[in-house]
Amino acid sequence: MESPGYVVDRHLRPAPGPRRGLTPGEAAAMRLAAPWAPLPLALVACETASDHESALLTVWQHGDSLVIEAAGEIDQQNVAELDHALSWAAEEQPRSAVVDLSRVWFLSCAALGALVAAYTRAPNPAWLRVVATGRATLRPLRLTGLDQSLAVYDSVATALGTVAGRP
Repeated sequence: MESPGYVVDRHLRPAPGPRRGLTPGEAAAMRLAAPWAPLPLALVACETASDHESALLTVWQHGDSLVIEAAGEIDQQNVAELDHALSWAAEEQPRSAVVDLSRVWFLSCAALGALVAAYTRAPNPAWLRVVATGRATLRPLRLTGLDQSLAVYDSVATALGTVAGRP
């Protein structure tokens, strides 16, 4: 089994492992997912054990907040990249960090652990905001009770609106 592969832009420090560039489909999907966003601060493409299953993390800056957008599977094979992005966000000390899981189709217990770790490292309880819209992400959050501790929203716009003081 190979270690996760990825490509990292200028802000995230690379972790060890083989790298690969984004495919044209991944890059197009990224632009379709957040056409409102500026150029990303970092792109992390993670390969899992299966050639057809991967995750893509994109870190965006929106005002004084960071948005970490995940797509695909977040499992034991690639959770280190999510944890790395969340740790980096905490070090950068933005006003808030929004983790967008709306395009994630599998959220493992390891990913839930990364969210809990980020919550415990957060400068304040409202710093970490999670966007979860589908059964694959909402169900694990609800079954574990994390939806009661973490601030969970139905869209990035809603999470960012709350950051800006709008309802």
